Amino acid sequence: MRIFLCILIYPYTATSLAETAYITNEIQVGIHADKTIDSPILKLLPSGTVLEVIKREDRMSFVQDPAGPSGWLDNTYLIAEKPQSQDILDLQTRNRNLEQQLLAANRKIQDREQDGTVKPGSSETFELASGNDQLQQELNSERIKNAEFQVELAELRKHIGQNSDNKSLFEKILTLEETNRNLQIQLESMQSGNADGDLPVTLHLGNGNIDLMDWRRRFIYLAVTLVSGIGLGIYLMDYLNRRRHGGFRI
Repeated sequence: MRIFLCILIYPYTATSLAETAYITNEIQVGIHADKTIDSPILKLLPSGTVLEVIKREDRMSFVQDPAGPSGWLDNTYLIAEKPQSQDILDLQTRNRNLEQQLLAANRKIQDREQDGTVKPGSSETFELASGNDQLQQELNSERIKNAEFQVELAELRKHIGQNSDNKSLFEKILTLEETNRNLQIQLESMQSGNADGDLPVTLHLGNGNIDLMDWRRRFIYLAVTLVSGIGLGIYLMDYLNRRRHGGFRI
């Protein structure tokens, strides 16, 4: 009974112990099906994506995408804090919200003054204006933060050279990884064939192929034929010489 309860409680415990991580700045990374970068990619995630880290190991972590599948991700692409580009997007969204609130507050004051519900200079008008001033201060503060982040991000891009197209770069990396895997498979097949002695090694030179095993067999055959011919010739010469001299070698 206790074992059954532990099995039921374990998924909730694992979820509660999961930490939050973000995809690092200015890049797209893939969630892999297995604990290796050579495994198939289930989904590409952009910078700033929030993930739940279920389990961390040496090089890979098992993560859960709230809006997609779970899988393995390289630890080098995970950071504990939001990347700067995501902070800028959040600040811009907050700026737009504050601007909308400021416009709504101004309209509210103007509408009440025009309707005669609130007289200009009254306490309620003063409270609305005070709230309006507070919104304006918050908006100015957020704009300053936004400008600072923009400058810092520009310097970062200039320093590490991330102005290229990350999506096309990532596709090129995937293509190179696939080519590398194919070459490794061919190399392992050639090595295993050489060890067993039943798979010839072929060198590709220009438009022609040279089969090393075939050339080796031909060389051995010629060497055996040559040695056999020399031996047979020596034997015949010796035989004829002895016959000519009564069986004695001279």
